[in-house]
Amino acid sequence: MALVASTNEGGQPAIVAGARYVVTEPGSAEVAFVVIDDYQATVSARR
Repeated sequence: MALVASTNEGGQPAIVAGARYVVTEPGSAEVAFVVIDDYQATVSARR
């Protein structure tokens, strides 16, 4: 499963963050989050 966060930059949509999880075995999963540097520590990244 993957999720993305997008915003509008210069009139064009842009993906600025993503999250993904993979079930490794029943009841267990690995999770990863990525946020573009310019959007870290902003209101968008904290929601």
